[in-house]
Amino acid sequence: MAAGLAKVKVIIHTVHGWSFNDYQPRLEQLFFIWLERLTAQFTDKLIVVSNYDQQKGLDKHIGKEDKYVLIRYGIDYTEFNIKDQNIREELGINPNELIVGMVACFKPQKSPQDFIKLAFLVSQTTPGVKFLLVGDGILHKKIERLIHKFNLEKQVILTSWRRDIPRILQAFDVFVLTSLWEGLPISVLEVMASSKPVIATNTGGVVGVIVEGTSGFLVPRGDMHRMSERLVVLLKDKNLRMQMGQNARDSLNFNFALPNMIKKNENLYEGLIKRKGEMYAN
Repeated sequence: MAAGLAKVKVIIHTVHGWSFNDYQPRLEQLFFIWLERLTAQFTDKLIVVSNYDQQKGLDKHIGKEDKYVLIRYGIDYTEFNIKDQNIREELGINPNELIVGMVACFKPQKSPQDFIKLAFLVSQTTPGVKFLLVGDGILHKKIERLIHKFNLEKQVILTSWRRDIPRILQAFDVFVLTSLWEGLPISVLEVMASSKPVIATNTGGVVGVIVEGTSGFLVPRGDMHRMSERLVVLLKDKNLRMQMGQNARDSLNFNFALPNMIKKNENLYEGLIKRKGEMYAN
């Protein structure tokens, strides 16, 4: 809106998940949809990171189809080629222990409390598994209370924020994501690049990158019983974990590479600037 009022010649909105979601009060959700519709009228292009977000926008009548451009997240695959066995020792984890991990901000969108519920369910049938929760946020105290309630102090490790995520991911045997809504979580792409299997809730752009039963599993949002069942299958089968992890790595192509994302953004920006420049010149 500020750019429109200032008469900026080129306005681009990159959608990293929409401002509205299914868990907002109805009036709040409608308000944000209305804002997105309004601003789309004077936005030159809407960049989306997944087909899911594009379809969601079109379903809500936000802009026309020709206004959307799909540019997927790009990551540097070379960062995730490392093999670091020291990270487990640093975290106080036995080399033979199975590790289930999640990297996420502790906020309602990511539903980290479901991760703790998952840890409780799995610990009932598969003891000895450690659960590594990487991140921090407003739900930290609630998470600590749940850990205490379920008596999981010895099973769950909270690392707080970390700047060495490629190293941390090497400690995982399985990555899970308990999000209630998403755009396209970068953490999933990074885990796939690390050759680790993924179990995620069936929401957002995750649907477009995880092949069910091949590179990971998808479960309904909030269904920790289903997620625990899938997780136990992977924890009990090392060969399946290795195969799914390799499939996940192999499924990433140039579309998710950092140079591709940069080049597509550059081309879009330069093309719009040139077009608008010609319009104003005439």
